[in-house]
Amino acid sequence: MIRGFFVLAALMGLLLSCTRPAVKSVTPPSAAQEPTIRVLLTSGKTNWLQFHGTYRFAAEEADYLLNESHGKFQVTVRGEALILKSPARFFRLGQPNSLHFTPLSSDAFFVWNGHRYQGQLTLRLDGGMLEAINRVPVETYLLGVVPNEIPTGNPEYQEAVRAQAVAARTYALNRLMHPADPYFDVYGDTRDQVYLGSGDRVPELARKAVDDTRGEVLVHRGRPAVIQYHSTCGGILEPNREAAADGAAVPDSSQGSIHCSASPFYRWVEQRTVSQLLRRLAAMNGSAGRSLPLWQKHGVSVAIQVQQRSPAGRVSLLEVQVDSTRFVYRGFAIRQLLADSLGRPLPSRLFFLLKSRKNPERFYIIGAGWGHGRGMCQWGALGMALTGSKYRDILHFYYQNLAMKKLY
Repeated sequence: MIRGFFVLAALMGLLLSCTRPAVKSVTPPSAAQEPTIRVLLTSGKTNWLQFHGTYRFAAEEADYLLNESHGKFQVTVRGEALILKSPARFFRLGQPNSLHFTPLSSDAFFVWNGHRYQGQLTLRLDGGMLEAINRVPVETYLLGVVPNEIPTGNPEYQEAVRAQAVAARTYALNRLMHPADPYFDVYGDTRDQVYLGSGDRVPELARKAVDDTRGEVLVHRGRPAVIQYHSTCGGILEPNREAAADGAAVPDSSQGSIHCSASPFYRWVEQRTVSQLLRRLAAMNGSAGRSLPLWQKHGVSVAIQVQQRSPAGRVSLLEVQVDSTRFVYRGFAIRQLLADSLGRPLPSRLFFLLKSRKNPERFYIIGAGWGHGRGMCQWGALGMALTGSKYRDILHFYYQNLAMKKLY
């Protein structure tokens, strides 16, 4: 039984309306030189791999040429061994633990877990975990990023898609200077940029955007800038990275019109219960996890309070008090704490809390946007494209302190 729930609601005007080698920095690519990038692909306990065209696999005992005639390989880890098994081939590979598969023609590709990729594939073991790393030219990489980061189904979105291509390229080239890991540069998921391969399935809008902006990046002091972008800002952007510590928030609007108002996440309302909150608290905090059975048996008083907001009004410090014990959460952990019953994080930290008038166990989260609110708002870019803005105008709006430069 839960004895009570209290909320401090701050109504916001906007919503009411093994040891590894050290990582070394890399010099940016020189003019006319397109770099390659190493991408960590998503892997599971069991993975599937198939080659189309011919790939060379150099094993210790021999070189193997693999193609579609060898069928689909099941790729698994058993202890410290990597197993590749198909109807036509079986490999059991221990230490050393890096295997390289190199295409012998430009039209060769491989399929990893249902997604088609070009370029080189490396499989390696790291602490008993499999890493699949795809090495490709940056422009090919972008073909697998852009359509997974922004809608590409409407020809009127073309300028926004071009802006996305420049932003994604800038992010990638900055990552080449500051790799995520000694063995790969970027993750192929939301930890960096979503990359699901390329090939014939690339939408024409995305392919044209990448081609039209080839080599173009946003720079800070002549080097690819550190940038961010997100789905929907909800009408208000956080200060950019180059702003002063007390930088002001920026309205995502022109002539009184909010750019991202067409986004399905422009405004939203979600419902939670105190019981859900306590279970999430227990999942994220060891002491809370140990206390949960007693809380559920005897009942507790629970209060949740917004203690601090960012310049744009996003919750930056959230406190939960269970009887006399305080739990404090910051940044993305706030969204994780307020996740739904399926564990999906709250869309954004731009919200206020409201308790139910009828049920003290229930409360509402009334919010706006999807993501962190920094850099380019993707739905905002789409909105600007629909009103005639060109991609350079879109990028200048969202990255006002950065310049454009063609690196290759």
